[in-house]
Amino acid sequence: MCAEYNQYQKKFVIFDLRDSNIDRLHYYLSMCSWDNVYNCVDINDKFQNFVNVLLILMSQCIPARVVRLDKRDPSFVTPLVHMRLNRRRRLRRGGHLNAANALV
Repeated sequence: MCAEYNQYQKKFVIFDLRDSNIDRLHYYLSMCSWDNVYNCVDINDKFQNFVNVLLILMSQCIPARVVRLDKRDPSFVTPLVHMRLNRRRRLRRGGHLNAANALV
């Protein structure tokens, strides 16, 4: 039964794109040494090095969460809404009703 249930689940990665995280990414991009990109002769190597640096900095600066949706979830519930509903549910189960009610 679990195997059948799992095949209907879809995983989504939600990135936290708040201004503080984007500002941190901008700062690290400006402080990063781009010599390994500039010193490459082949354009494909330059592009690959650029993408690698960008992915490393993004993984360090922008947190990500995995949200699972399955076929029972309504179509209008986006992964972001699902993540927020799960957080509210956890707060309520933990007895933090005021914090759960404060979430919008």
